Amino acid sequence: MRNALIALGIVAIIVAIIVGAYAIQWSTAEVRGNVAANEAIKANPQFRIEAYERFFNQCASIQGLEAQLAAQMVELEAKPTEKRRLQIATNITALTGARGEAVAQYNADARKSYTAGQFRSSSLPYELPTLMPEGGTQCTV
Repeated sequence: MRNALIALGIVAIIVAIIVGAYAIQWSTAEVRGNVAANEAIKANPQFRIEAYERFFNQCASIQGLEAQLAAQMVELEAKPTEKRRLQIATNITALTGARGEAVAQYNADARKSYTAGQFRSSSLPYELPTLMPEGGTQCTV
């Protein structure tokens, strides 16, 4: 009887060790996954460079859209014909929408602090204004 209890105790300890090991593995899975993902992101030099350059490219694209908007506004102030005024108004609407979309993408990428956002240059703003400021967007600080 005593040997049976000892054997049962040994089996219980082995089962407890196995269950404990699985419990530790399960409870630390998220942390280990986050660390592995972060290491993979930071270890990829091509991703780092592309993410860094993407913010400059997005900012330059937004500045280009703002320059086109400014040119359309100048043309509108020159009192064009009614037909041309309607074309300019259509252009302004399209450019404003394109700028809004580009700004939204820049801001969304900048907020991705776990992935691409961590590689945004400190000389670029964290977020761009959704409404075009007077004089356009200043992308570099």
